[in-house]
Amino acid sequence: MDAMTLRAGTYAVWRDQEFACRTVPTLGAVRLRWWGAQPPAEGFEQHHSGRWERDVPRGEVSTLEDVKTTATWRGYDVNVTEVRGEQARIEQYHWHHPTHHPEVYSPDREWWAAWVQVDELSAVTQVVTPDPDKQPPPDARWPVTDLKAGLYATWREWEYPARILADGSVVIRCDTRVPPDDAFTRDGDGAWSRQVRREECTLVVVETVAVWSGRRVRVTDVRDRERTATVEQVGRPAPQDVKVEACEGGGWRATVDWDALTEIVQTPHEL
Repeated sequence: MDAMTLRAGTYAVWRDQEFACRTVPTLGAVRLRWWGAQPPAEGFEQHHSGRWERDVPRGEVSTLEDVKTTATWRGYDVNVTEVRGEQARIEQYHWHHPTHHPEVYSPDREWWAAWVQVDELSAVTQVVTPDPDKQPPPDARWPVTDLKAGLYATWREWEYPARILADGSVVIRCDTRVPPDDAFTRDGDGAWSRQVRREECTLVVVETVAVWSGRRVRVTDVRDRERTATVEQVGRPAPQDVKVEACEGGGWRATVDWDALTEIVQTPHEL
């Protein structure tokens, strides 16, 4: 399959032209993406990665659809997650990594990814799902597929839990078994972290509330590997549970399993 027909991800048609995109629930908008030496139209701004981006109101987009793509690459059945010109990003969740291929990036033993030439892919299958209502209104909540709470940074196309330092730079962290690159170092609790410039990433704060042990609580921290969350409540008696500890200034907190949380509502706010 050639690059003109291969697609993967979310696509929007705006002013009779198709763009790769992602939705921005907090803005009620669609973020169009374009790769090229020049912007496709006025109003596009260049991202630090080199691509061009522009937010347009959802109502200006005539078509919005998801494309799920699978293929075969050098004998491996893979998912195609993104296409940029003549290159495609592929992933496979499997313990066996093709480490003899220099293209392969493996941040964790459980999966690997690579950027490859489109013409190397065969047995391509693309499933298109028209979804005109994918973009929710500005006050919509994220679906709870992965539990999130707090600050997150998207850096080099990957999302990480993050914190902002006093000088404005951002520390990103991950719980993978091996670091994403050599600049990551181990922190005190065994996770990998590194410092990046604020202009290199996009930030979003996720406010999360849920019900635990019959009480409406605020989720303040999430640990992906352990699948645990820290929950807090102020102004109510603490439940009789060994996980509970008092907070400074009143209230209580507890570290609980994800599966113990119900009625989860996650609200993102872009910074």
